[in-house]
Amino acid sequence: KRFFLANSSIGVGASANWLFNQENFLIRFLKSRWLNLAITYVTIKSILNFKNYPIELRSQNKKSNLMISHMSIIKNPYISGDLKFDQEIAPDDGKLGLNICENMSKLELVRVMIDLKKGKFSGKPKRYSCFIKDLQIKPNGLIPVELDGEIELIKEINYTIYPKAINILQ
Repeated sequence: KRFFLANSSIGVGASANWLFNQENFLIRFLKSRWLNLAITYVTIKSILNFKNYPIELRSQNKKSNLMISHMSIIKNPYISGDLKFDQEIAPDDGKLGLNICENMSKLELVRVMIDLKKGKFSGKPKRYSCFIKDLQIKPNGLIPVELDGEIELIKEINYTIYPKAINILQ
């Protein structure tokens, strides 16, 4: 079991987080001076190297097979630096926000990044947003998943709300 507080991602977002955590010279230099530029750099580099993942997704007794480009499971609309979803979600509403980019080209993923910088995601082709209480993901093979910036390799993952599982100091 792993808990996350703010956000989790699969696809290009997880790849960008993995690259961001590698701490090579260029990324370390950019992070120390221009954090948003470092985030943009790792995101674009991840998009250029990315391939869509086939997954089986189950939520609320519905099953779908998708080619995932990016998926964010959120409790906070801000996902990295100034990148933000337009989904209204509260920390104590008992819901997870689900945002999916399906079977996108590299250019479409760049457009998603530009839109997230403007805080706009919904209402465009190949993009889906909803609220869920549970989610099960079965990829076709081992894939990286990001949980609050940390990367794990998974064969399957289940998301659910655990009320009061994490104490937050205010």
